[in-house]
Amino acid sequence: MSENEIHDLINNNDKEKLIFFLNVIIEKAKSLDKQINFISILMILLILIYFLGEMNINSEIQIGPLKINDIKIIYNLFPLILSYLIFKFVILNAHRAEIKKIIKFFAKSYFEFDNSKVDILQTDEFTRIVMPMSIYDEIGKINFKTNTGCISILLILPFLLLSAAPYLLVISWIYPQLIIFKKLDFYNSFFLISTIWILVLIIYYTIKTMIIGYKESKMS
Repeated sequence: MSENEIHDLINNNDKEKLIFFLNVIIEKAKSLDKQINFISILMILLILIYFLGEMNINSEIQIGPLKINDIKIIYNLFPLILSYLIFKFVILNAHRAEIKKIIKFFAKSYFEFDNSKVDILQTDEFTRIVMPMSIYDEIGKINFKTNTGCISILLILPFLLLSAAPYLLVISWIYPQLIIFKKLDFYNSFFLISTIWILVLIIYYTIKTMIIGYKESKMS
C-alpha cells in the first residue's frame, strides 16, 4: 500500500474499523515472525545436514523422530529445497516490511507520533514496540540512539554474512553442476534447472518489490 492509500484508509473509516484493522495486521505480523523463525531453523538444519553429507560423517542421521537412512538423498535435493526456503523467507520478510510501513504511517498520522527523523530503513519507537521483537530492529535502535558508528557495523557484519550464507551455498553447488550439465542424469538435471528457476524468481520478485516500493514512495 502507498502512503496515499493508507491515508485514505484512515480518513474513510471509523475508529472501530481502524482498531480492527490494526489488530489484524499485528496478529499477521506475529504469524509472519513465527514462520520466518521456523524457516530460519529449517535452513540451519539443512545446511548442517549438507555439511554432514559433504564430510561423509555417517550414512544415516536422526533429528528427533526423523531418521534418514541415506543422507545422499537429502544431499542431492539440498539446493532445490534451500532455494525454495530462501524464496519463502524473502516473501515473508517483504510482507513484514509492508506491515511495518503501515504501522509507521499509522503512528505518524493517526497517533500523531513524530517519526520524521527516523531513516526509512530504521524502525521508530512506536512501531518497534507494537511489532513482534526483531534483532535487526533492536540493533537499529542502538545505532539510532547512541551513534556508535564503526562498532555497530562490526556487530552487524556477522548477521549480514549469516544472511548471505544460504545464497552462497546454493551458488557453490550450482556452479560445478553447470560445468558438467551434459553429463548429469535426468533427476540431477531436473534438480539443477528447478533450482535456477527458483533463484531467478527470487531475483525477479526482489527487483519488482523494490520498484513497486519506489513508485509508491513517489506517489506519496
